Amino acid sequence: MDRIYGILGIASKAGKIISGFDSIKDNIMKKLVNLIIVANDTSEKTKKEIKFICDEYEIPLVTFGTIEGNSHSIGKINRAIIGICDEGLAKKFLELINEEI
Repeated sequence: MDRIYGILGIASKAGKIISGFDSIKDNIMKKLVNLIIVANDTSEKTKKEIKFICDEYEIPLVTFGTIEGNSHSIGKINRAIIGICDEGLAKKFLELINEEI
């Protein structure tokens, strides 16, 4: 789990992270997002809305961590949804998630 949070931290420092529902929605529509991460404790309404958008634009969506843990890893507060814009970092994140399973 620490390695996964490390990837999020690296992506954030590199400026390859977008957070917040409206910002992510806009960037998905511009096809600038390669992966969406939704915290496990996100509201069902928000999960449903972001899943619909991701399905429509064929963006992979992963449920991972908690709002607090994910937010802390990117240096923000109260971020339920995180978007990774870098394709390489998104692939590495997915690899690490699959190793955890």
